[in-house]
Amino acid sequence: TKASSLKTKEVDQIIASMRVAASHAETNFRNKLELLEAEHYGLTAYRESAVTLRAYDTAIASARKAGFVHEQGLACEKAGFYAKRLKDNDRSLTYFNQALECYKKWGSSVKVGFIEKELGKLNV
Repeated sequence: TKASSLKTKEVDQIIASMRVAASHAETNFRNKLELLEAEHYGLTAYRESAVTLRAYDTAIASARKAGFVHEQGLACEKAGFYAKRLKDNDRSLTYFNQALECYKKWGSSVKVGFIEKELGKLNV
């Protein structure tokens, strides 16, 4: 559809802008770019789950390397939801548990509670 095409173009432009930002300040923007790419793959290349999961893992590793524990948590959380959509509960549990640890380190009781609820849904 035309609306879908416009949204895809907009997302592509955002990713392109983030690539420019990452080229100037890699530590600050690389993990954000990689998370955007992983999310984009998750929506556009649904059948390419291995590629998408590698992209999430790359975003997680970049956030960890940059020392952005909250963004590492976010990447783990988003990967957990992606794995949940794939009905891969084991992988989803792994990612959500990683997110939980990151959010605990960050000190966000709201995010910790949110992830604990997601973990509870998976353990049912």
